[in-house]
Amino acid sequence: MSKDSVNDLVKKVKKKKRVTTCENESEQEKGEEEGREEQKQNVAPNTGNEHNERNEHNEHNEHNERKEKFYSKLKFDDLDICDSLKKGLRDLNFTTLTEIQAKCIPHFLNGKDILGAAKTGSGKTLAFLVPSINILYNIKFLPKNGTGVLVISPTRELCIQIYNVCKDLCKYIPQTNGLIIGGMSKNEEKKKFMYGINVLIATPGRLVDHMQNTKEFIYQNLICLIIDEADRLLQIGFEEELNIILKKIPQKRQTALFSATQTTKIENLIRLSLKKPIFIEVTTNIATVERLKQGYALVDQDKRFLLLFTFLKKNMNKKIMVFFNNCNSVQFYNDLF
Repeated sequence: MSKDSVNDLVKKVKKKKRVTTCENESEQEKGEEEGREEQKQNVAPNTGNEHNERNEHNEHNEHNERKEKFYSKLKFDDLDICDSLKKGLRDLNFTTLTEIQAKCIPHFLNGKDILGAAKTGSGKTLAFLVPSINILYNIKFLPKNGTGVLVISPTRELCIQIYNVCKDLCKYIPQTNGLIIGGMSKNEEKKKFMYGINVLIATPGRLVDHMQNTKEFIYQNLICLIIDEADRLLQIGFEEELNIILKKIPQKRQTALFSATQTTKIENLIRLSLKKPIFIEVTTNIATVERLKQGYALVDQDKRFLLLFTFLKKNMNKKIMVFFNNCNSVQFYNDLF
């Protein structure tokens, strides 16, 4: 073989090696890339799971923090109230006081007037029912003495809600309780007054009616007055009725007034009804059920019915709760569906 032929053969071999090397390097790089992708795929889900776990952990901690702010460390069994009332609370599964209850109840039991700034859902119903009922129990207030505790609330629905709690609380005590609201039989309500209602829950309009026209209604021995949701009472237009009630009931009494907002009219009502009150304010972030999605729609008045009707029709297979501002609307939609 000539020298030139050998050189040509060497060049071909070297060229082939270079090509092979490049191919091997490309395959190696490709393999490394595939390996990195597999690692990413393997790592990504774990990272996502860890992220989700961290989020769930943070949400859990935030919920616990909100819960701690909503509830106090005080138990109902630790309160200086009668055993019969404690038994009623246990039957209702009430064990720990909310913040508003822990701040209000001790002061009310000590005879102080209360001005409470708390939203609906803060637990203020027990904040005024527990101490006021306990006061009647301790002084042995009897049905023949008439009404010792008067609770005024703006709507029938709120009154019914308070009355149901009151009725269960009074399960083991001798004091009587009753509900006086518009839309009910006045003759039946008069019969209740004949037997005596120690704890009375009422709307202002019907209450004034009985004060003026029902001789069996004994309110001259009133010990505790509770004005619940005072801002709503004034907003609805019960200012005149409240002034009449405040003039008729005994001036020597204990009063608790609760309002979510403070306005000029509320300040005037405070001056008329309270004496050196203790101001108690409670703010809480727990307003709705956890994980509940909320939204709203701005709708013209003439299209509200159509929107609601369509929404209800499309979701007939789901559980839906609709709130209305009066009983007639509730009855209308009930008949419609």
